[in-house]
Amino acid sequence: MDPFPSPVLKYLLKETLRNHRVAFLQVSPRGVLLGKGGWCPHFNLDYLTESHILVEELPFLEGLPFPPAHMILPAIQSPGRRAADVHLVPDEEQVWILFFDPEPTLEKHRQLQQRSNELSLLHEKQSKILDQYLGKLIASGLEQGVLQIKEEGERREITVLFADIRDFTAFSEKNPPGRVFNVLNKYLDSMIRLVLKQGGLIDNIIGDSIMAIFGIIPTVLSPQSHAVIAASEMIDAISRLNRSPLFSRNAGLQISVGIATGPAAIGVLGNKDRRTFSAIGHHVNLASRLESLARPKEIVIDKNTFNRIGDYRNYFTRSTHAFKGINHPVEIHTWRHH
Repeated sequence: MDPFPSPVLKYLLKETLRNHRVAFLQVSPRGVLLGKGGWCPHFNLDYLTESHILVEELPFLEGLPFPPAHMILPAIQSPGRRAADVHLVPDEEQVWILFFDPEPTLEKHRQLQQRSNELSLLHEKQSKILDQYLGKLIASGLEQGVLQIKEEGERREITVLFADIRDFTAFSEKNPPGRVFNVLNKYLDSMIRLVLKQGGLIDNIIGDSIMAIFGIIPTVLSPQSHAVIAASEMIDAISRLNRSPLFSRNAGLQISVGIATGPAAIGVLGNKDRRTFSAIGHHVNLASRLESLARPKEIVIDKNTFNRIGDYRNYFTRSTHAFKGINHPVEIHTWRHH
């Protein structure tokens, strides 16, 4: 291994001492204490004085050859002392016994595990609620004949919408899980209602990302127009949510939206009580890539969508973009909300 530069070593030393309480004992090759320092009181080592024979004071040294080879003894618990990660570091004329308090690391692990458990439980609860709600809606539509989908699946032209909260990962890392999911549930509830209002169906929800399909349920306007209206209302809705008490401490969350239109393979998955749509095809992937291209408060659509949105075309600006894997520039149209 290459040696670390001096500034890096200083940084590592600073971080180690900042995050861990460390004590050291300087010991002769015969096991006699020569000196001590650091957080000795924290490990109940402050009573030790020079000339103490340490094997009599530190039971974990019993049976070890002295001077020992370099070794690490994790989570050593001695009577009357805190648990410590003990490092035995032999030198030419002495042995250094280092005591590291493992509690900060253990506490971080406990907190991370607790956070992970809370997120898993909340996500599972949220998924069940959404799945039951949307699944029953789809099942009801199929039973009533409103949704005409062949059991074996079919190919049909659809309009696909992807929406995503920008920088939501950073928001979730800075806030407790309860607050994260309160905000997320409020957001999803609002977004889902707007999609359903415009005749769209929720295909998938992953975290703060929504995929919706238009063109399955009969609508007054074109599916493309309803998708654009839903996208515009979603951007306006998140701006209103930013001003609500729940969002106030972190106002500024914004969404970006991508929409594409074209043929896709569609079908219904699940049983009679819980059914969801699934759509697969180039234009599904294109909608996702358009969303990734969009900046906060932007709607980016493809040419197929643009050609069928009537007067809403006046809000969009034309450009082209080269996507990886597509051997020609793609015509796109962008609506930047203010």
